[in-house]
Amino acid sequence: MTETTPDAVAADAPDGGVGSGDEVASEGEATSGSQSSGIVERLRAVDPTTWIFAVAVVATVPLVLFHYGRHQWFLRDEWFLLTDNSGFPPLLEPSAGAHWVAIPRLIYRALWSVWGVTTYRPYAIANLLLHLLMVVMLRELMRRSGINRWLATAAAIPMLLFGPGQEGLLLAFQVGFTGSMAWGLLQLVLADLGEDRIQRRDYLALGAGLLAITSSGIGVTTTFLVALALLIRRGWRSAAFHSVPLGIIYTAWMKLEHVQTAPLGRPSLSQVYEWDKWAVKSTFLGLGYFKIIAIAYIALIVVAAILVIGPWRDRTWPELRKELGIPVAMAVTVLFFATTSSLGRWYIGPKGAGASRYVYLQAAFLLPLLAASAQIISRRWKVLLPGFVALFLIPVPFNTRQFGHSFFNENYYSYRRRVLTTAVRMPFATEVPPDVRPVPDPFDGPGLTIGFLLQAEREGRLNPSTNELSLWEIAEFKVRLGFAQDIEPPGEIQWGECKQARSVVITPEKGQSYAINKAVDVQFVGRGKNGKGRPASPPVRFQADGLNPLHMTATLPDLRLRIKPADGKGKVAVCPTEPAK
Repeated sequence: MTETTPDAVAADAPDGGVGSGDEVASEGEATSGSQSSGIVERLRAVDPTTWIFAVAVVATVPLVLFHYGRHQWFLRDEWFLLTDNSGFPPLLEPSAGAHWVAIPRLIYRALWSVWGVTTYRPYAIANLLLHLLMVVMLRELMRRSGINRWLATAAAIPMLLFGPGQEGLLLAFQVGFTGSMAWGLLQLVLADLGEDRIQRRDYLALGAGLLAITSSGIGVTTTFLVALALLIRRGWRSAAFHSVPLGIIYTAWMKLEHVQTAPLGRPSLSQVYEWDKWAVKSTFLGLGYFKIIAIAYIALIVVAAILVIGPWRDRTWPELRKELGIPVAMAVTVLFFATTSSLGRWYIGPKGAGASRYVYLQAAFLLPLLAASAQIISRRWKVLLPGFVALFLIPVPFNTRQFGHSFFNENYYSYRRRVLTTAVRMPFATEVPPDVRPVPDPFDGPGLTIGFLLQAEREGRLNPSTNELSLWEIAEFKVRLGFAQDIEPPGEIQWGECKQARSVVITPEKGQSYAINKAVDVQFVGRGKNGKGRPASPPVRFQADGLNPLHMTATLPDLRLRIKPADGKGKVAVCPTEPAK
């Protein structure tokens, strides 16, 4: 005898019946109640780890936006996109040398049109949503590989608030890197759903891959990952379908835009090895926090490899191919990414592989192999499963302590925000050329000028600071706006009239230009009784590139400036230049 459920009764009931209005209402209420009951039952049937993961994902949003990222503001590379806001975005133009950032350009243009730079939060939300998509896809790929739901959840949760990779979570400009990662993993999830023959979802997956390569150069890495994973799990046809078209498109873009991937030459094999070694080391330490846990992660992989390769393995090779295809491909991608990164960034030294934005990506690539290794071991010794779950979760609260421990910290953002929102309030802001840069940082790009800031204020896209201006602060901006760093040499250096000393005081006429031999700190100074003057402003630092002198021009009258070496060592040479003919 079968039991008749309320859902079955509702399904079998006729659409129309003869009876009183009360009977009809009663039947409608019963049907509605049955549907609600069905939804509740389905929710109850949801895997508890899914609820745990969902709660962790939702909790990440306020923690990132209102706690760990509460001090964030616009930073360096972002100004390249923000200041280029006239006409249609140049979608093919590369960024930072070799990154195709069409999607970030569109995102920033859309957000600029609504909020300008009055608030950072909408930009942070865009990156955070891509971060969460990436973590959700990461867990899905682990589950797709047959990894235990508790292990998959425990291995994915560390990425949600991954302090060592904080740039991937907090910097809005990482819609490029994080976006490529999210779209690339989405491509793999969609592509892995089918068999070897091409299906409709494969075209959706290819579209996700296109978003990945047009978000940043990391799209090349994710394309490699997708190709390798599909080659192992589905065969060469699927691997080729999901990689060759994207490779052709990306190569054509590089040729069209004359992209230089190694402007400073190629590294030696030893330099590549050192870079890769540091990448692996920093990733294990980033995930484990404690050295002992990092060593335990390595041991997991070694023991699992022995169990898989040895004669005592409990899976056939076809089964292992399905289970380990994605985790192994992602682990191999760590080395692929590290090696390709070294080709363009080797000159900053091997420790550059431990940069926060790199560790963020490398950790995501490595986690599935760690979870798969724990799965292989716990399948043989089930009693170890809770310990492996704990091994992934223990470092999480310790890793969150690393938020804010970066060069780009609260003080840095406060300083930048103060300078850029206060410059427009200076009474002499309109008296200087519009191309003067209040922050002489070459990483900001040439577009972050006083002219841009004044225009943004007029359009309501920049909120000026509201603090009371002091004489000390006004004097600081006489340096920032009145002694402008030129991108190009303004004229021929008059070597015979150079002043060279540990501290040089100049009183330039408006329009006078100088060449300075090194990075310097410049202060506005008063005259004082002894004629040497005393500082009337905080020092403003002007950086040299190490190869060419600084080129400075006085853009305001009545300046008296003291110039000292930024490092406090040696002498500074200040040489006037003749106007260019």
